[in-house]
Amino acid sequence: MRPVRIVTDSTAYIPEEWLKEYRDLITVVPLTVLFGKDTMEDSLDNQAEFLYRLKHSPQLPTTSQPTPAAFETVFRKLKEAGHDIVGIFISRKLSGTMTSAQTAAKNVGEEGIYLLDSGSVAGGLALVVRQALRYAREGIAAKEIVSRLRNDVEALRLVFVLETLEYLKKGGRIGGASALIGTLLKIKPVLYVKGQVNVLDKVRTFKKAVQRMLQELPANYRGPLGVLHIAASEAAGQLKQQVLEKAPQAEIHVLEAGPVLATHAGPGALGITFFAR
Repeated sequence: MRPVRIVTDSTAYIPEEWLKEYRDLITVVPLTVLFGKDTMEDSLDNQAEFLYRLKHSPQLPTTSQPTPAAFETVFRKLKEAGHDIVGIFISRKLSGTMTSAQTAAKNVGEEGIYLLDSGSVAGGLALVVRQALRYAREGIAAKEIVSRLRNDVEALRLVFVLETLEYLKKGGRIGGASALIGTLLKIKPVLYVKGQVNVLDKVRTFKKAVQRMLQELPANYRGPLGVLHIAASEAAGQLKQQVLEKAPQAEIHVLEAGPVLATHAGPGALGITFFAR
């Protein structure tokens, strides 16, 4: 059996401590953010500069998926080193990243390359990647890892609230939340990602939206939980405490999302992600 390596994209925003723990098992392929002709790699290392430019730029930046060539380079290197590859990526309904990876796999030769659409993004994608890393470290074969991950993806939930829908609207990733346009000033939507962005509920204040979001956390969740935020670390800390009140024994990771997600969701977003049983 060939050893397995995990490949994902930068919208997982894998925490530094996870990257160190699994550094021999993971490769992250970055997306990019474009301010006009200026490009910026999607990384939390660039978050401060990105947020400054986002605030002062006259127009919203755009985002770009990795090219097939970027994935080809990674896939060839890993295959030549004798590894099978499990790739887990942002939902194909939110980005063309999965399509680029599939094109690259065909160009390199698909044998030994297994690709999976997470149906999610950011902390949701990160939790699935972490599961994959654990499976790979246990020495499980690539095909079996993908089989297990499909069950994990099915159980994955990601619920979030935004300070404003304007970024989602302008960025064109509004998906099933499109019906909310026209009522932006009157409500605070509670949204979820299952392939695309969908509306869970509509309430009047951000505080009520957070409370409604917390109602989605079931008593019988499994595994670790993620508290998500975009440039809102203090609010994320408060949300973590609220989650702990509901789930005192939970293993909770505070997961920040970077430039690509901030382009479409905007600063101030908060969310939770978990596996339902």
